[in-house]
Amino acid sequence: MNTKKGEVGNLQVGMYGIGNFAAQLSWTMVSTYLAIFYTDVFGLAPAAVALLMLIAKVWDGINDPIMGVIMEKNNSRFGKYRPFIVVGTIVLVVFTILTFTVPNFGSTGKLVWAYVTYICLGMSYTMENVPFNALPSRMTKNPNRINQLFSASMMGGAFGGMVLMSCTLPIVMALGNGDQAVGYQRTAALYAIVAVILNLIVVYFCKENVETVEKAKQTVTTKELVVAVLKNRNLMLLLIYTLILMISVMGRVGVMIYFYMYCVANPALMGVLMIIPNIAGMLVMPFCPVLMRKFGKKNVAIAGVLIGSFGLGMMFFGPYTNMPWMILASIVYGCYSIGSPCGGGLLIDAVDEYEKKNGVRTEGLAFSLSGLMNKIGGGIGSAAGVALIGFFGYTNNAELTPTILKGINVGANLMPIVMMLLALVPLFFFNAKESNGPVENKETVAQDQKATA
Repeated sequence: MNTKKGEVGNLQVGMYGIGNFAAQLSWTMVSTYLAIFYTDVFGLAPAAVALLMLIAKVWDGINDPIMGVIMEKNNSRFGKYRPFIVVGTIVLVVFTILTFTVPNFGSTGKLVWAYVTYICLGMSYTMENVPFNALPSRMTKNPNRINQLFSASMMGGAFGGMVLMSCTLPIVMALGNGDQAVGYQRTAALYAIVAVILNLIVVYFCKENVETVEKAKQTVTTKELVVAVLKNRNLMLLLIYTLILMISVMGRVGVMIYFYMYCVANPALMGVLMIIPNIAGMLVMPFCPVLMRKFGKKNVAIAGVLIGSFGLGMMFFGPYTNMPWMILASIVYGCYSIGSPCGGGLLIDAVDEYEKKNGVRTEGLAFSLSGLMNKIGGGIGSAAGVALIGFFGYTNNAELTPTILKGINVGANLMPIVMMLLALVPLFFFNAKESNGPVENKETVAQDQKATA
């Protein structure tokens, strides 16, 4: 059923990781800085920003299953997924720049501009990122290599997030010469152009080596694909887990800059505190393939969520103005990334199990639905975080009262803790057989150890 045209080596694993680094040049830029750009530079009220993010993310998420169906039907000579990555990344440049542009309009015109550009940005990201996330399933059928690819992706994402958080504000100030509106626009343009170059490199090196020849491929309708996904119990559980977890993660990302700017209130160390979790994540993620093979992807994912919740608890309950304490809490929270690569592998396990039983493979649609959960969860989380700080009284240039600071702390730390723990519930019921590969295979173990080194 599967015919290999080539092998995935360490070069391809590394190149795939670069792809997620490129994705962060848009994703982290938008997730981390767009809310404060809209409130403090663009001039929108927090309530308007919360509603905008919720509507845009929900609509953006709806596009993901559509993208999944399109990918399932595509069988071009250039590959099933790579053509979409090329087109998507080029369109993404345009809307990244426009989203961080402040037009000379009135308040209504600005709001319309924000809706149009942000929604189009999300659709462009869908076109590029959904096929990128599904690509490992077509690069190799070796489960250990798949684990390495997802781990490399998470490492690339963590490094990209670290670069964005440490460099963005200084670059904004340097390129804007004191004008934040100009600075954000030029910074977004710089990141977008670099992302295009990196994504083209990824497409060149990361070939679709696995051809799947399914008898049902020629006759499966869109309706049958959707039914197959809905009947896949383990896939549905994983999608619910992803939705709740993303409410936690993106809810924190959307407001954490407020927390570090106004609660911690240490400008000299703000950038350091923001990137420490990424550094910690980069240090632990090389060990993920070995841990997933030894303990199972599900168990490693559970451990990651518990570690992350504990780190956030340290930030919420601890003295957040105490820098040694905050550094330690940030390190603990960053170790949450030990479970980040597990989601993609578990999704492939759920798809593989259903295919063996029913003869229908739905990886493209499954990954697009995972993207849907990511975006809806991200939209709900971002909206909830911004709405929370607005509920406690935060507005642009508002006096930072104890109530407002409490609200920022709740939005940045307490809400994410609650949602993280709730995400464990569907994960506990996930029971698809995991494809971790034979531990006794010396060649595979040696490859994992070399990749870890």
